[in-house]
Amino acid sequence: MVAVELASSFGWVVLTLIAINLEVFSFGVRVGGKRREKKIPYPKVEGDEEFERYYRVHYNALEGLALIITLVVLSGLWNPLVGVVSGVTWIVGREIYARGYYIAVEKRMVGAMIFHLGELIGLIGSVMFAVKLLSA
Repeated sequence: MVAVELASSFGWVVLTLIAINLEVFSFGVRVGGKRREKKIPYPKVEGDEEFERYYRVHYNALEGLALIITLVVLSGLWNPLVGVVSGVTWIVGREIYARGYYIAVEKRMVGAMIFHLGELIGLIGSVMFAVKLLSA
């Protein structure tokens, strides 16, 4: 049996996870605002290109939410700083992605590269945590 002891700095990982969820929630709020502005009734999600871009930003973030939460937690268990860097990189990348996508689909790529970098950092940290557990 392997016991995992949490450093007090793991609190920063927890705050990062809260920030990730708040960001995704904010994307949903933006979709709701755009829906009201464009007068798009529920349950429609198509018909207005600008609204569809807002909707897609939110939905895409939801698609990646389980992945980034898992990676931030696991990499943070190995090294809290790595978990935080992974999560903050994802948050910044998602916001840049959103702001670009809101303007035009083609403008989302820089943000996508940044948030995928956050995922990669988390993946590496998660593998390191697994190796640490298996070596114990």
